[in-house]
Amino acid sequence: MRVFRAEVLTRHHWWTPDAGWVQSEFIEELQQALDDKNRRFFDYKRRCDECWLLVTASGGRTSGLFEPSDATKLHIYRSSFAKTFFMEVFDQLLIELDTRAG
Repeated sequence: MRVFRAEVLTRHHWWTPDAGWVQSEFIEELQQALDDKNRRFFDYKRRCDECWLLVTASGGRTSGLFEPSDATKLHIYRSSFAKTFFMEVFDQLLIELDTRAG
């Protein structure tokens, strides 16, 4: 919340620059992000022996507010990568996802 006291204002004005919902159930959206990267896996694999994937949610904008539920954390995802992680930057949360070859 911001309090702005301008002499030119004649009445109170409340304003929020952004608002949104924190998403906790996003298994389908996370799997879609993994599927996008899975399609590019062999291009990545040509450049290295082992590939890890990090999917991030910045939390810097309302569309990036994620706090994974237990179901989201424990879900088994499809990933072609040796290790797959999800990081929520705002809360500094990093989890390794349980994955199966996809």
